[in-house]
Amino acid sequence: MSETPKREPARIVALGSYTFDLIARSAAKKLEAVGIESDWYVAPFGQYQQEILDPAAASKAQTPDFVVLALHAEEWLRRQYDVGSIVSGAAKAYPGAPILIHNAVGLRPEAPRFLEWNHTESKRWRLARINEQLARSAADHDNVHILDVEGLALRHGSQTLFDSRMYYLAKMEFSQAGTDLLATETAHALAALGQRRLKCLVLDLDNTLWGGVLGEDGIEKIKLSSDGEGRAFHDFQRQILRLYDAGIILAVCSKNDEEPALEVIETHPDMLLRKEHLAAWRINWSDKGQNIRELAREINIGTDSMVFLDDSAHERELVRAIAPEVVVPDLPSDPSDYPTFLASLPYFETFALTREDSGRSRMYVQERERREIEEKSETLEDFLISLGIEVTAQSATRFNTPRISQLTQRTNQFNLTTRRYSDGDIAKMRDSDDWQILAISAADKLGDSGLVGVAIAALDGGEPRIDSFLMSCRVLGRGIEVAMLSLLLSRLARLGDSRCAAEYIPSGRNGMAESFLEDNGFAADGDRLVIDLNRAPVVPHWIEVKDE
Repeated sequence: MSETPKREPARIVALGSYTFDLIARSAAKKLEAVGIESDWYVAPFGQYQQEILDPAAASKAQTPDFVVLALHAEEWLRRQYDVGSIVSGAAKAYPGAPILIHNAVGLRPEAPRFLEWNHTESKRWRLARINEQLARSAADHDNVHILDVEGLALRHGSQTLFDSRMYYLAKMEFSQAGTDLLATETAHALAALGQRRLKCLVLDLDNTLWGGVLGEDGIEKIKLSSDGEGRAFHDFQRQILRLYDAGIILAVCSKNDEEPALEVIETHPDMLLRKEHLAAWRINWSDKGQNIRELAREINIGTDSMVFLDDSAHERELVRAIAPEVVVPDLPSDPSDYPTFLASLPYFETFALTREDSGRSRMYVQERERREIEEKSETLEDFLISLGIEVTAQSATRFNTPRISQLTQRTNQFNLTTRRYSDGDIAKMRDSDDWQILAISAADKLGDSGLVGVAIAALDGGEPRIDSFLMSCRVLGRGIEVAMLSLLLSRLARLGDSRCAAEYIPSGRNGMAESFLEDNGFAADGDRLVIDLNRAPVVPHWIEVKDE
């Protein structure tokens, strides 16, 4: 079994109408801080059009993993009638790379100022029209995304971002502070495009989800309301539910007595976060570091996918010491800052939501409900039969390609080879006769888990070979992974093949997949594993299959 190769640095191309070197240098350091090595090519000043149009341009010498296109306001105004062609040109020039386009922001004030929103040909009006065109054009291209630099200026102020000396000396609008802010925003955006999104938000209760201490104040006197002093906590919970709706798993870890704490969660009239939103909880008097580790095991995710919020500096330090891989930001001392603080965290950002993303939070709650049913079942088989599991098998399509790519990027534990593929990579495989892609969706009586498994077989070397085989951990243990293998091997047999090869590549995180192939009929043949397709495993009898 071969060793996992070290991941190559992300190749990033920066094209712009102003000097971008300082921003690129700073962004590279910020990416490194979150575990992403990067190798930047910054095109010569003002040469973005040539780079896009020239097939032999230096930016295309090696296929980039990401492209950043940064034009300042004057350039957008000069090209205001070409916005759509700029976007489509970039999309076609770099078809396999996510493209991050900075929107237009006017950092310099114009005289007379009162005309800016009162005259249709003012700079502000024109920039607003340009940004609308940008957003509409980006929506027409799967690989184009907008970085909201205008929003950055609104949050921090144009006076903070702009430096007139840099503008006139170096064709660079941004101040030192502006450079740092833009580099940070760019790094966060690139990490999000690379699908480095954390999965789970773990929350304390007292003075975090509500004001006051429940054990001392009682349910009637805690601060939580839609108006007055408790409104900050109410708005904080509203922001948390926005994350839930975007697919972030929610859990609670708090030092409290469980019964009265759950009573608040279930019955307080101004509580927005309910048990139906929680995948798991640990409400007891044990140390929170150990409780968070137990939550990760119960939810079946890595602790390095978790963010923990607690008002207590002591508890935050304890968790950092016991579980250093958990992200533990420092909550502001004033609860009125909680809602904006949560919105500023980069850990849950994404540029797109698949159907599975939107439903993921609820899926993990359904997992808790399944565990409760399992505890009441006499045997595992009784439990599995009672679920009424239904599996749907699909080939890759243009509609499920983003989710297939996403699973290859994010799935670590049950993943035979941990090979990562972009949307463009999957699209090329999908349209080639040299690959067979199988996507598996799962549902049962408690809900639809969406597209949860991917198997990719290479057909270009005579005997077919399983290149990738992976499944979301939340559905493991029900035979769905065996059903996927059976369905893949059946498809290969229908193509006329008699054997199939596969491999397991250890990554340090995929140990649970190590024995899967041998457990399901694969045997060593030299330095690889093979199976006779006439002896392929069958779909477990408690699973109904729909093969599309």
